[in-house]
Formats: sequence, C-alpha cells, structure tokens
Amino acid sequence: MFDHVTEVLRQITRVANRYECSLIKGISGVIVPLGKGFTVLDLVAKLRCGAMVVSRNRLGTINYAMLTIGALQAAGIERLKVMLMSSPRRVPLPRRIVECCLNC
Repeated sequence: MFDHVTEVLRQITRVANRYECSLIKGISGVIVPLGKGFTVLDLVAKLRCGAMVVSRNRLGTINYAMLTIGALQAAGIERLKVMLMSSPRRVPLPRRIVECCLNC
C-alpha cells in the first residue's frame, strides 16, 4: 500500500473514532482508482465498513447496482444498503442520504 493511501486510512480512522456514526462519500463506483493499484473497493475493505450504493432510479440502475453489490460482496463487505433516488427534490441529496443512514 502506498504512503498516501496509508495516510488517508489513518485520517479517516482518526476522524471516525471521534463520532458514533460516520459517513464517507465515495466517488462514482467501487472500481475507481484512488492511486496505482488501489481502488475505492480496496478502501472500503481496509476500513471494514458497510457500504451504501446510491443510484438514480432510472433505466440501467439495476445492472449498475447488482454489479456494484457483487464486487462489494466478493471483497467481503457484508453490510450493504441500496438507495435509489428520484429526480431532485427540495431536500438536498447529502441530507437525504444521512437521514436514510440514520433510519436504517
């Protein structure tokens, strides 16, 4: 693992230890590289945390969600949630995600 990845893991753990619940936003999919040889999926696995797959509720979503869930399960991630979003609403997206996490 590269030094910058180790530092990211250390900082996330440091901040997460200060709170009862933490939400870390990923970037556009689990196979997105964060560095040479290290992906978002690797980060989730190293943190040993659950994952929420968030997608728009439209054509193609089921395939995207199932591929993502399959990759997460193959990496040993057991705590999974899926959230399908409609078009923009009055409540901003980050607030809706936090409310969903707290109510699950």
